[in-house]
Amino acid sequence: EVMNGAGINGDGNVVLDKSSIKINMIWVANSGEGTVSKINTETGAEEGRYKVCSDPSRTAVDSQGNCWAACRGDGQISKIMLNQLDCVDKNGNGVIDTSTNSTPMALGKDECILFTVGPGGSCARSMGVDKDDHGWAGMWNKKKLHQLHRDDGHVMKSISIPNNPYGLGLDQQGIIWISGRGGGHLVRVDPTNSSVQQFKPPGCISLYGMTIDENGRIWLANYSCNTVYRFTPGPNTFNTLSLPPKTRGIAANTSGYVFVASDSSNKVTKIDVNTMEKVGTASLGNGRNPIGMGVDFDGKVWAINHGTSSATRIEPSDMSKLFETNTGSNPYTYSDMTGFQQKTVVAPQGSYIHAFEGWTGVATQWLKVSISTHTPSDS
Repeated sequence: EVMNGAGINGDGNVVLDKSSIKINMIWVANSGEGTVSKINTETGAEEGRYKVCSDPSRTAVDSQGNCWAACRGDGQISKIMLNQLDCVDKNGNGVIDTSTNSTPMALGKDECILFTVGPGGSCARSMGVDKDDHGWAGMWNKKKLHQLHRDDGHVMKSISIPNNPYGLGLDQQGIIWISGRGGGHLVRVDPTNSSVQQFKPPGCISLYGMTIDENGRIWLANYSCNTVYRFTPGPNTFNTLSLPPKTRGIAANTSGYVFVASDSSNKVTKIDVNTMEKVGTASLGNGRNPIGMGVDFDGKVWAINHGTSSATRIEPSDMSKLFETNTGSNPYTYSDMTGFQQKTVVAPQGSYIHAFEGWTGVATQWLKVSISTHTPSDS
């Protein structure tokens, strides 16, 4: 059997199972040098560095582990393929020319960068991936969302929004949620009909990163106000929690916790999503200035350290530091940089391959293979 995102339960049925997902890369946007690092989450080894558009600040990962990178400097979007089998031999020399370590190839030469496109606007500041693996880019200066085709990046749909977009996430219904740092609202976009709503948080507002927990609630880091918000759709209510100063990146796991990076405090705080109680803290060390937060498919937590150009892997059970590894210069990201949200919240999916073996040495006549399924209505 070969399992990826699916497994066998106690009754012998094939079911979705996030523990079998084999994607083990985190994609870190190195804002200071215009590159993206592909880092193995299990070993910390950098397995590729890619020269992309100008000043990348967001990476989002699709269901196959491919990376979308959005750039602040020129408003362009690059897509980087995880598997060399999916890369394109653009120069026809019979091999895939691509980086396999911390040395990037010259701009435009790496054949695992599938495309770079400019959807319109000089500053891309949000990035997400929908259930069909199309990208969603938020353009800061234009106050626009663009849906980009997974194959070539052409614009499929554009939606105007009332705030300048910063963090972005998709929920299980396909609704796009945006932290409007420019404008101070949480924005809800329904891509099926392009309808837009906005919600004003209470008190001091300085929105930054965002994530969506397993119950569909939206979490917003509130930077200079040293708090986080939890927003519950339906009643549309906000709850507020005070945290160490300069809350920036935020990420949720599927075990009932969110993790928040506090930049100037060099800390990561673990929060119970239901009680909003602070249940753990990791102190990363002076000068780390953690900005981005992510969760990998082993359930470990990642802090992207802008101040030391590094990334720290954290054990969430006791918030101990597992290891720290180098990135490119001044890494900066507030999005789903491992694909964990996409695979567990946006569009849970899995594959299970079983080989039926015939007789050895003689022809086998197959009569029937039968399968019985129970699928929820939305699947």
